[in-house]
Amino acid sequence: MLQALELGTGSADLESHDALHVKEQLSIYSPTTSFYDAPVSGGVIGAANATMAFFLGCSLLAGP
Repeated sequence: MLQALELGTGSADLESHDALHVKEQLSIYSPTTSFYDAPVSGGVIGAANATMAFFLGCSLLAGP
């Protein structure tokens, strides 16, 4: 993947186990912080056109 990135571009890859680790750390060091899974759709074209879509799913009990 790194060979395909052009100069000035970036990428973030957060695997499921990494997200779980972040959630665990937040529960220890910032217990009032909420953690939500929010996949993104739209890619580079969506970002350029300001048409990105975030898919947020959480329990109603999670709070703001």
